[in-house]
Amino acid sequence: MRYTPVAVVPLFTAMLLACNGSGGDASADGRVEGQESTPSIQAGADQQALERSTIELRALVQNAEQDAVVAYAWFPASEDTVYFGPAGRSDESTLRLPLPQVTQDTPVNFVVQAELASGAVLQDQVQITIQNTFNNALPTVVLQTQAVQQDLRLRVNACTSTDSDGNIASYQWRNETLNLQYEETSCNLNVQLPNSPVAQTYILRAMAIDNQQGLGFKLFEVSTPARANNALPVIQNATALPEPVRPGETLMLQANASDADGDTLFYQWTQIAGAAVAIQNADKAQASVVVPAELADQTLQFRVQVRDTPASNPQAPAREVGAAVRRTGQSSPSLLDCLQNPTREGCLLSGLLTAPPLAVQQPA
Repeated sequence: MRYTPVAVVPLFTAMLLACNGSGGDASADGRVEGQESTPSIQAGADQQALERSTIELRALVQNAEQDAVVAYAWFPASEDTVYFGPAGRSDESTLRLPLPQVTQDTPVNFVVQAELASGAVLQDQVQITIQNTFNNALPTVVLQTQAVQQDLRLRVNACTSTDSDGNIASYQWRNETLNLQYEETSCNLNVQLPNSPVAQTYILRAMAIDNQQGLGFKLFEVSTPARANNALPVIQNATALPEPVRPGETLMLQANASDADGDTLFYQWTQIAGAAVAIQNADKAQASVVVPAELADQTLQFRVQVRDTPASNPQAPAREVGAAVRRTGQSSPSLLDCLQNPTREGCLLSGLLTAPPLAVQQPA
C-alpha cells in the first residue's frame, strides 16, 4: 500500500497519541513517567592536543539524582608508553591534565569511574591523541641491574643513559608494584626491598629528565629470592571481650602476634561456632562483632590465623577464642562491673559489704 504525504502525517500523529495513551505521559526530555533510565557516566568526546599543553577532562553522570555520587576517580588506562604521574589522577569530576612530551603522535586512554551511594560503580573512558610538535629529543635510559640477593638490596645504575641534543639534569625512580616513589635523584639507586619469605617480582620505572624538562623512562623487573629459612609468626594472645557479652553489645576480637623475620603480618578472623554473625575488619589484628539483639544463650566461637604472606598457608599459626552470649537479666557481673559496683549481686564482696554490722559484745 502506498501512502501519500497527506496521509502519512495524520497516521504518524495517531501512532504517537496511541503510544502516549497506552504507555503513560511522556516528559519533555522523552522519558516516560514511572520508567527511570539507568544511571550512566560519560567521559566526554575524544580529543587531540599538543604536547606540553593542558587539557580538561570532565565527567558527566546522568540520572544520579536518586543515587548520589560519593566518589570519582580519573586515571590513565596504561602508562607503558606515556608517563603522567600524580598529575594524571584526580578524585574529582574534572581532571586538568598536563600533557607530557612524546616522540611521535601518541593516543592514550583515560578512565573515569564514579561510585554511587548504592555501591554501584559507573565507568567510561576517553582517548586523547598527544601531538608531537616540540623540537626536543627525549633521554634514552640505559640500565645495569644487579641481581637481588638475600639481603634484599636493589642496586641499579642508569649512569650511561644519554640525551642526543642536551644533557640529563636529574633522575627519578619509582616502584610501580608498591606504588612507591623513591627519594633518590641520582643515576644510582640503592634501596631495601620489603621482607618476604617467598620470591617476589617488582615492576620499576627509571626516569631521566633532560635540561628542557623532557622525560624519558624505561620499565624493568626485578625478582627477590625465596628465604632459605623462614620463621612463622607467633601469636602471643587472642581475646574476645567482653565475656560474657550481652545482646546488642559489640564484641571486640583482638590478636597480638610477632614475626622474628620482621615480615608484614596478615590476619584472618573466621567464625567456627554459634549463630552466624558478621565480622567487621576480619583481615585486621582487631576485629569486631555486633551481637544481634535477638541472640542469646549460646556461645560464639572464632578463629584467627596469622600469616607472613598474603597467600593462604595451612601451616600458619591460629588461635581460637569464644564468648558466651547471655541475656541482660541472666548475665554474671564481669570484673569491671564488680569494680564499679562492688555490692552488685554476684560479686565476691557483695555479701560482706551489705551484711549488717556485728554487735559489739558488752563486758560481763
